[in-house]
Amino acid sequence: MTDQHDDHQTTASGQAGQVPPPPRAPGDVIGAYVIVRVIDPAGRRYLARHTVGETGTPSTALPGAGPASPSAEPVFQLLERAPGGHDAVRPVLDLELRHPRLLGLREIVTRNERDYLVMDAVGDGLPAGASPAPPLDAAGALAAGVGLADALSFLHRHGVVHLRVSPDAVAIHDGRAQLCGLEHAETTHPADPQAQRLFARDANFLARTLGLLASVGEEVPASAGAPASALSDIVRRAVASEFGTPDEVGAICSVAVPTHVVELPEAGPSLASEMTFLTASATSVGRVRTQNQDAAAAAVFEVRDDLSDQPGATTPAGVFLVADGMGGEARGELASRIACRVVVAEVTRGLLLPVVEMPIEPAVAGLTGADGVLPSLTDALTRAGRAANARIRDLSTTLGKPTGTTLTAIATIAGRAALVHVGDSRAYLLRAGKLIQLSEDHSLLARLQALDHPLLSDPNMMVPRSYLYRALGQEADNEVEATPLTLASGDRLLICSDGLWDEVPEATLLGLLAGGGTPRQCATALVAAADEAGGSDNSTAVVVFVQGPEPDTAPGAASA
Repeated sequence: MTDQHDDHQTTASGQAGQVPPPPRAPGDVIGAYVIVRVIDPAGRRYLARHTVGETGTPSTALPGAGPASPSAEPVFQLLERAPGGHDAVRPVLDLELRHPRLLGLREIVTRNERDYLVMDAVGDGLPAGASPAPPLDAAGALAAGVGLADALSFLHRHGVVHLRVSPDAVAIHDGRAQLCGLEHAETTHPADPQAQRLFARDANFLARTLGLLASVGEEVPASAGAPASALSDIVRRAVASEFGTPDEVGAICSVAVPTHVVELPEAGPSLASEMTFLTASATSVGRVRTQNQDAAAAAVFEVRDDLSDQPGATTPAGVFLVADGMGGEARGELASRIACRVVVAEVTRGLLLPVVEMPIEPAVAGLTGADGVLPSLTDALTRAGRAANARIRDLSTTLGKPTGTTLTAIATIAGRAALVHVGDSRAYLLRAGKLIQLSEDHSLLARLQALDHPLLSDPNMMVPRSYLYRALGQEADNEVEATPLTLASGDRLLICSDGLWDEVPEATLLGLLAGGGTPRQCATALVAAADEAGGSDNSTAVVVFVQGPEPDTAPGAASA
């Protein structure tokens, strides 16, 4: 398999030894395309648009040198060669391959005895390798690997080997990576042993390319983070030629992609001994369902005595949660209630009661907090979530049918907190005027969206929003782990079922949570907004106001 070399030493008629015509210039028309920019004069590459835009306006009237915006008409790359210079790629062109992450071949146009290969392009038409700076971080490269691997596997299934997978064959526009460079591709028979070796070569070069796109090599420091470590491992395996197919690369990338990264604004002072939690909840069956399968709970323990002026003498603690029974399963309403009661009982037993029973001596000495005198929030909440999962598994056995529920719970000891989450109920934090989603939706649709998976671009594919890949009761060894948080005075928490956040826009959630009134008024207003928006599902809200020792004149100062 050979590369098609440029034809700088041939004339328009293909005669060797004569000087070729000068490169094309912006405004030149090649068939149905007008050149808007010369990408590479020596390589005879041009950025072009259709001669007539989508609105019927001649493209020559558009600003010629600028890149196309996402909403603009399509852009293309034109690659100029002498007559016959693109013959090797004609078999690939004839396949008319189209894939959401593939910048494919369109046609070959002949003008003035020159052949122009027309290829899809995005943005300014330049591949990622044309930029001196890394175009992606490690997490972005892993996400890109999912789509690029799918595109490369698509080519292989159609008997096409890419041959030139590298950063120069990846175009990145608006954060989306697409595979280009098909001008070098060749057809082969997928069952041929040589083809299998070339497919594996493509796969390993793709894995190495992902590392180059993020400037991640075979070794990274421990402080680099999980995405960089995962990408570094992928690069090491590629260097050792361990990958046999692009699907293997894509599968590892899809597992390693962090789908939800929480960036919290800086918190204000957290005075643990003087913090107070005000909380309330509201729920509605909605306007479509006949049964409410949501459950919610809030339990707060707070001890104040004549030692309250001493550090640690007052240690407020609590647990707040929402569980949403899975409507497609048996007795989903019972599963959510079991989760709600078990978590509250387990957190009370393992966390809240030890706080209340804590000896006064260490409290007076200021030994409460992160030094370990108080119980571990994450341990207590993790045990509670696992206990709930076991009880719901027992319910499934009793029913002889599968059942399940979501669970989103936050446990607190003063300014320390932890979140445990399974399913698609959500937890939000309102801080400094910003609403931050703390939880990650464990739904197939959310996962595909986080990966920007090509399946989402398939008009024949409909991914149900309600399909969960993680929920309490699904597996005996369900992954239930709590993550730590830090709360501060002025924070507001919202824990809600999908019937609320799916109906109410995030801007409305923020406005209602930040508005005046008590936690109960906020919760009631949120649920009412879900019903007004259609009420297609049960909706539940648990609202928590976090207050410090200073006189609180902000909205929400009143008792729930």
